[in-house]
Amino acid sequence: MVYGAPDTVTGERWVHVSRAAAHAHPKGRLHWAFWLVALWLFGVAVWEFRAGLAAGSIGWAAALAVLPCVTGVLVLLRAPIARILLIIVAATTIYGSVTTGLDGGFAQLAKVLVSMALTIWMWEGERPNLAYGYRFRGKANPDG
Repeated sequence: MVYGAPDTVTGERWVHVSRAAAHAHPKGRLHWAFWLVALWLFGVAVWEFRAGLAAGSIGWAAALAVLPCVTGVLVLLRAPIARILLIIVAATTIYGSVTTGLDGGFAQLAKVLVSMALTIWMWEGERPNLAYGYRFRGKANPDG
C-alpha cells in the first residue's frame, strides 16, 4: 500500500493498492452497479446507432455507436481507461444535445443528466475508485 498526500480540508489520504488486491476486495469486484453502467452505455450505443441511421448511412451509425459500446465492455472488464472514455461519452452527449437544442425532448435531457451522474460517480464513488483506480480513501493517519 502506498499512501498519498493528505487532503488539506479533510485530512483523508488516497491509499493506492495493486490491481490484484483491488479486484480481490469485495468492493473491487464486478458489482451490479457496474452492470447498470454498462447497460446504460449499451443503450446509449443503440440510441446513437439509430440517430446515425436517421442522419444518413450505416457507416455513420456504426461510428456513432462504437465509443459507448467499447466503453461498456471496458467497464465490465474493470479497465482503468473506461473512466476516461466515460468522460468522452458524456462530453459527446452534452455536445450533441447543445448543438441540436435538446430536440429529443425529455429523453435527451435524461440521457445528458444520467451520463453526467454516472461519470461523476465513476470518478468519485468509493467502489469505482477501488475497481478502476486501485485506490481508496484512508481514514486513519498512517504516520501515527
